[in-house]
Amino acid sequence: MSSPSRAAIPLRVLVSIEVAALVCGTSYSLSRKYMNLLRAEGLPGLTTYFRHPLYQGMWCFAGQLLAWPLWRLEQRGALGSHEDAAATLDGKAEPPVSGRRAAALCAVPTLFDVLGTVLNNAGLILTDVSVYQMLRGSVILFTALASRALFRRPFTEVDLQGLGLVGVGILCIGLANTLFWDYSAHHGHMAMRRGEYAPWPAMGNFLIILSQALMAGLFIAEELLLKERHLPPLRLVAWEGSLGVAFNAALLLLTLLLPGPDAGALENPVHATLQLFHSPLIFVAVSVMALSLLAFNLAGVYITKFQTATHRACVDATRQVLVWAHALAVGWEAFNRTELLGYALLLLGTLQYSGVVELPLIHAWLRRKGYAPI
Repeated sequence: MSSPSRAAIPLRVLVSIEVAALVCGTSYSLSRKYMNLLRAEGLPGLTTYFRHPLYQGMWCFAGQLLAWPLWRLEQRGALGSHEDAAATLDGKAEPPVSGRRAAALCAVPTLFDVLGTVLNNAGLILTDVSVYQMLRGSVILFTALASRALFRRPFTEVDLQGLGLVGVGILCIGLANTLFWDYSAHHGHMAMRRGEYAPWPAMGNFLIILSQALMAGLFIAEELLLKERHLPPLRLVAWEGSLGVAFNAALLLLTLLLPGPDAGALENPVHATLQLFHSPLIFVAVSVMALSLLAFNLAGVYITKFQTATHRACVDATRQVLVWAHALAVGWEAFNRTELLGYALLLLGTLQYSGVVELPLIHAWLRRKGYAPI
């Protein structure tokens, strides 16, 4: 039996998956920023902020290990029919992918995920959480370009129009907390905490945009595995979790041996682990982050399976307003008009590219210029 197509999936199921991705993605982003603002004692006599990009990334992947028992349950039929075990191709039954083969296939998207997650974590430490979340919307631009290059998916005027708006929006957002940051709006306690909350916004913004180029590679690689290799979504997430933990552990061993500012090392996992167990708040934040990411990734791969990687990027780009609203409500940030302009352009471009809205004036202007689809 072939894998379910988008037409075979009820609309309410698709909407439920997308809402789950929205809620869990928002929880993931906020819990990560919150833990970066917490201080705790780690090694004896050493109290620092809980800012460890690789260590945090390892816990992100550790949460995905819970996909293994879920996949086993699916194998036994407890979560529905196991349609992926014998996916068909041109009417011919295709055998399940072996364990070694699945691990080898998942290594490529996991590598993209590990590098992207580490850069994401580092960027979030350095910049505002709302800007971080909005800049993640650039993944739709990178995903579209990768889809064009690999799958030869053509761009129409509407596509180019939407992607152009996304690009301009990302530029405005990146400048909002750097060149156009309003010092007069940040006063008192908020101004004093600026160096703690977002110590180097420009570098943080750059790292986040770079990470989204890698995450686009993750989305495209996952789409190939889900649709061409017929790898079950739960098995894909489980293997990415296992390989991600292994890759991060190897990198943490290396950073522990290199000198640096984190308790004498480039990143000290021993110090981070002691902080985790000394602070209940950090423990809760890490747990929420890991579980939220598990649910978010599960929802994401099902969106990719039933729809496309680009559609997944569109859904991922719609949760910025929730993160921004929370940052404003709790006093982490002040309202910024440039950021609002950037978000409006990003959202409009995302909706335009996904076909939800159309901008007739820009579209008509392109036609008058004789611009044709490519």
